[in-house]
Amino acid sequence: MRQLLRDLDAGDGELSRWCTLDPDPVRVLSVFTRIATCAASIIGDPAFELERRTFDALVPLIGVLSQVFAASGLGSLEPLLAGIERRSGKRENDQLVFTSLSDARKFILGGSIYAFHGARIARMARRDPKAMHGALLSALAPEAAADPRALAARHDLLRATSHLADVTPSPASIGPLTHAWALSSYATTVDRHRAKAHLNRMIRNWINAEGIRAPDIEARPPSKDDPVMLVACEIGKQEHVMHRCYALYLRQLSSRFRVVALMSRDHAESGEPDWADQTITFDTGQLQIAEIVQRISAIGPDVIYYPSLGMRLWAIILCNLRLAPLQFATLGHPATTHSPEIDCMLMGRHMLGSPDCFSEPAVLLECPGNLFAPRERDIRITPDVRNRPDPVRVAFNANPMKLNADFIGACQRVAERSARRLEFHVFPNAVGIRYVMTRVQIERMLGASRVQVYPRADVDTYLKNLGRCDVCFSPFPFGGENSTLDALELGIPVVTLKGLEPHARLDTRVLNLVGAPDWLATRSVDDYERAALRLVEDDTARREVAESLIATDVLQIALREHESYPTDFVDTVTWMYENRQRIRDRERDVWTPEIRLGRSSAPPRFAGKRIIAFSLWGDVPLYTRGAEENARLAAEIYPGWTCRYYVDRTVPESTITALKAHDHVEVIRMETEVNAQAPFWRFRPADEPDVEVTICRDVDSRLNWREQAAVQQWLDGDRGFHLMRDHPRHETPMLAGLWGVKRGRLPDIALQIEQYLDQRGQTGFVYGVDQQFLMEVVYPVAVRDCLVHDEIFQNKPFPTPRRNWQYVGQIIEADGSTRTAVDDLLKRHVEERS
Repeated sequence: MRQLLRDLDAGDGELSRWCTLDPDPVRVLSVFTRIATCAASIIGDPAFELERRTFDALVPLIGVLSQVFAASGLGSLEPLLAGIERRSGKRENDQLVFTSLSDARKFILGGSIYAFHGARIARMARRDPKAMHGALLSALAPEAAADPRALAARHDLLRATSHLADVTPSPASIGPLTHAWALSSYATTVDRHRAKAHLNRMIRNWINAEGIRAPDIEARPPSKDDPVMLVACEIGKQEHVMHRCYALYLRQLSSRFRVVALMSRDHAESGEPDWADQTITFDTGQLQIAEIVQRISAIGPDVIYYPSLGMRLWAIILCNLRLAPLQFATLGHPATTHSPEIDCMLMGRHMLGSPDCFSEPAVLLECPGNLFAPRERDIRITPDVRNRPDPVRVAFNANPMKLNADFIGACQRVAERSARRLEFHVFPNAVGIRYVMTRVQIERMLGASRVQVYPRADVDTYLKNLGRCDVCFSPFPFGGENSTLDALELGIPVVTLKGLEPHARLDTRVLNLVGAPDWLATRSVDDYERAALRLVEDDTARREVAESLIATDVLQIALREHESYPTDFVDTVTWMYENRQRIRDRERDVWTPEIRLGRSSAPPRFAGKRIIAFSLWGDVPLYTRGAEENARLAAEIYPGWTCRYYVDRTVPESTITALKAHDHVEVIRMETEVNAQAPFWRFRPADEPDVEVTICRDVDSRLNWREQAAVQQWLDGDRGFHLMRDHPRHETPMLAGLWGVKRGRLPDIALQIEQYLDQRGQTGFVYGVDQQFLMEVVYPVAVRDCLVHDEIFQNKPFPTPRRNWQYVGQIIEADGSTRTAVDDLLKRHVEERS
């Protein structure tokens, strides 16, 4: 049984080949049912004592065991687990405790995202992380999570990795650990990448336990004239999409660096790559990290570059070591690493949605995204635009990890609402049990009669089958620029959902590159479904898009783009090398070409003014220094916006002069001394006819990327008001310094303020009166027309993860420090809730 599971997990045995190629799904179901029944008879037998040695050998196979059951007629391990729990399980203080150690082990073997009890496994890991770490990591191994229960279980298990951070992983769990590391990127929660921070700590624990020592980098003088760059290439074969996206970048490097390629033999070409001066290869079948580290140290690289990070065990381990003065990655695996030893992420300028999506600083290229190299192919596929297809063939050309329940749920709703018959054609590039599980899950969710799942094939066969489709639904939140480019090249319209993560922006970047209509790049799930419905129901619109794509010659546009950026990559990497200490010191979150090269750029233009409004009075440094800092931050975080400061004569002239030094700042001098109106000054732009948007902020907090992402999400929608709450003390529904309003929603607000104060008989300054006005006058209007971001009280998450316990509205002292006691309230709240 164990060997059978290993063969299935490897994906290259006879059984894997058979279940991929057999055209009869009933026969495949029958075989997996026989295997699952055999396993169930062993695991479910009370007389069978599962010894520790056998249990330890089976733990790394938990993921494939659960896939066998899910692909069988039994459906899942749930009935078997329920029987074990009834037999010897009991509840103690909300914990599941077993009277039989053997049954406890059997129950643990049944845990995975397909057993749908991720929360229970998570609680067991919290109680005994050392004993449970291997099981939890293996439970995360299955790739496809098209079932909502599987996706929810994955999220539970990823969050539970926080309990494992201090564990030194066993040798058998290192493989599942790195697999969980990569798969975390394909979850759908905002905090999904946080698991990598915990898993990286486990990797460093393992590195220390193995006695692996990095060289003393600081003691080694850098190479001035001929710096050495080591390119740690997870995949080096030309037929892979990595080559398509990064070959042109790699070929630029040799003009400034001596380039050494590092790659495993099983993922390298037979000869030396055309972009390297030297190649180091190793055998992953006998992987020795210590030996690889020694070979790297002997070279003494000045720079280490990872074109991708997250696809191979050895690279994920190496990225947790300091082996060169500068270590950076590009977005071959388009997500943050959460490794303290990766100094920055280098990306096209359109790939950055928010710096809060990264643990690393972002360095932006001049080019918008990856530059495409041609790939080998034998035939050209002639696009076939069907006038009125029945059924409409919808393509999903994405690997199993991307076909999550949120995306499949949207496709279900489109199919239910469509007046046309739909047929889903799925290209997961998978074989063996992964192919079978993708097919089984998609068929269960969308209906077997309208689903066809294709096994992995050569490029020409894949493109020929893809070319028979009428439209393509790109998955979200993790899209695929190469898959999108394949469809567009064949004249197939693609609908995509744009987000803040780079993997949610690449598809849109390709659509923009080839001039596809804007309505195909959506910004919300509702808009995505509307665009998808339009594609499948409106024959004229679909045909116009398809014919336009064919006339455009999509592939040639993509392949010629590099001509505009012949040295962009190497120029930027050279700057990074020369400024490595500034990057490592985290001087900035984002290094744009304009910042790097000291040149100005034209701010974006909007239909009307966009105002960030502040009230300022007095000479207290907490406020005056805060005003100056926010003026500086606004230029970077809100380009094209105007910072407007309403000030009175108590504000020092030096502060006003500093504010006026910025082109994007307006200073409005109020004639009165501080009075009841002062806190309300910042509300005034809300009813000015030339102001499109007003957001009101406090000078004693700081503008940040977290709020910017939330504001942008609000602006992308149709709600008139925006409210944010981000701390346990943000108990008031509408905070005076954390709200925004669009034009036309608050006419005559100045008159309303005046009447409100007159009714109260208030003339002097009273703290909090602006807050009270908002609650009594504005909130009753806003509550029916607002977007709320509130992770504290309402479970309405911000679009980006929280960084370093930063929160919107955080008070910052004049010296840049924060109020520790207030910050600790947030930490306790989050920890208690988790």
